[in-house]
Order: sequence, then structure tokens, then C-alpha cells
Amino acid sequence: MTQFLTGHGCFQTYLLPRSTRVESSECLSCGDPEDDAEHTFFRCGRWAGKLRELEATVGEDVTPETVISIMLSSRGKWAAVDRYVKEIMITKQEEEFQRHTNAV
Repeated sequence: MTQFLTGHGCFQTYLLPRSTRVESSECLSCGDPEDDAEHTFFRCGRWAGKLRELEATVGEDVTPETVISIMLSSRGKWAAVDRYVKEIMITKQEEEFQRHTNAV
């Protein structure tokens, strides 16, 4: 959840200035020029189906402007957003680990 809220995580825009293994800020899933937390959770086509599932669960559109109020509105909605974030971050972290392992 911290990586989602702060943008410090396996996002190309965060890793680019910090790693010699990252060559661009481009999203490795869809090619968008900026892979940051906002792109990953709200705009990336790879996760669009998951976002729609989350929106169906919480009963409203989940956007950067609404996500915090949604999370704070009930324990169930907090848990739904938490599951969404964890699933994506675990996948991104595993993929980053694999890229690093394959590069060595």
C-alpha cells in the first residue's frame, strides 16, 4: 500500500534514476511513456479488467481523486482496494526480480 500511495516501487519512472538496469520510464506492459503509480493503477490497459472488478466491488469509479475517500468509507472498501494494490504490486515485483535475475 505504501508503494501505491507514495509511488516508490517497481515503477519505471521511480527506478530509472536509481538503477542501471532500467533504460526508460516506459511502461513494460503497454508502452505508455510514463510507468508511475497513477499510470499502473488507473490507466494501464494490462490492469483495466482488475480496475473494473474493483469498481464493481466498491460500487463506484475508482480514480486518483476518489480512491482515498473510497478506502476510508468502509473496511470492506479498504480491503478491496488493498487486495487490488497487493495483487498488482506482487506481480510487478516478481517481474522486476525476473528481469534482474535474467540480466545477471
